[in-house]
Amino acid sequence: MNRFWKIFLIIFCLKLILVILLFNGLPDLGFRGFDLPRGGDTLEYYEMSKSISKFELFNPRHFMPFGFSLIASPLFWFKANLSLELFNLITALINGLILLPLALTLIFLISQRVFKRSFYSWLTVLLFILTPYFFLIFGKLFLGSLNNLDSFIASRTLQLMWLQAGSDYLAAFLIYLAVFSFSRLRANYFYLIGLITALAFITRPQNSIIIIFILFFLAYGKELKKLGRFVLGFLPLFLMQIFISFKLTGSLTSFGYSPEFNENVANISGQTSYFSPLNSLKIFSYISEVNLMIYLPLIIFLAIFILGALHLKKEDFQIFVVSVILSPLYAVLITFFEPAYRNPRYFIPVLPFFIIIFISFIEYLIKKSYVKGT
Repeated sequence: MNRFWKIFLIIFCLKLILVILLFNGLPDLGFRGFDLPRGGDTLEYYEMSKSISKFELFNPRHFMPFGFSLIASPLFWFKANLSLELFNLITALINGLILLPLALTLIFLISQRVFKRSFYSWLTVLLFILTPYFFLIFGKLFLGSLNNLDSFIASRTLQLMWLQAGSDYLAAFLIYLAVFSFSRLRANYFYLIGLITALAFITRPQNSIIIIFILFFLAYGKELKKLGRFVLGFLPLFLMQIFISFKLTGSLTSFGYSPEFNENVANISGQTSYFSPLNSLKIFSYISEVNLMIYLPLIIFLAIFILGALHLKKEDFQIFVVSVILSPLYAVLITFFEPAYRNPRYFIPVLPFFIIIFISFIEYLIKKSYVKGT
């Protein structure tokens, strides 16, 4: 067994223990056993996966990007009459018990590339695993006094545990895989990075931010051969999504979201658009309505981010660009979508890179104290 699968097995066993505890009410998120609550888009993913399994790519119900449903569709080859509840449970468990350990193994190796020490890599993985529990504690401390908020906190905690049927987890895994593979694959294999990036894009169009990372470093290194192969690997799935979106919505820029869907979300939110820079301002009004003390950890986070970023730049420039430039850019752009500030799952693709900045800050403090001690 090589090192990758040893790390995966350790993380899988840890996550399995946590899932068993969760299904037995630890922590209590309002359900028991295998009766996992459904996410908001589970029904749509279920219908899309069923249609794709029958090779019906132009079903009018397809108003979402089809990457996740494309991967989930083989479930219906094994059981054609698969129920919505079973689809929800199977995909949630695959996300939480298979995809998450695979993603965390990649995060471990990315972190080790930066810090050169297994201790920091395991700390990165541990903080990622514990993030939903921190969120639960944070929610109880700062949001617990509000009415009807227990279900909100519980569902968002499940999101961060990767125990929901949805595209965010596959999207995050593909971003980590693209970043991990970028510096390891030779030019002949850059078709694969193009394919991985395209699948990330058709899973969550917001993942197009990873394209900036790849194009920047290929242009920076003047690696035209890699660039050409990347584009060739990227185009087939990308053009398929564009074509399907155009056939269903009549637009080349909707990326699978129908105008009716966008208009409906905008009407519910009171905004003029589902996607608008003005939507990001709702975060501040939301915090003001909920608890002004939330600003305190945000200010602390900003200070840690600056110090950690300055130290990270000396360690690994590629991961510095992803963590300090692209991840905040992604996080800001995500807030332009109306429901983003209420759904931490949207930020999962960049969460490990923020954790790496935090670890960089810790390493900075350790090195500072060591220098003073000598």
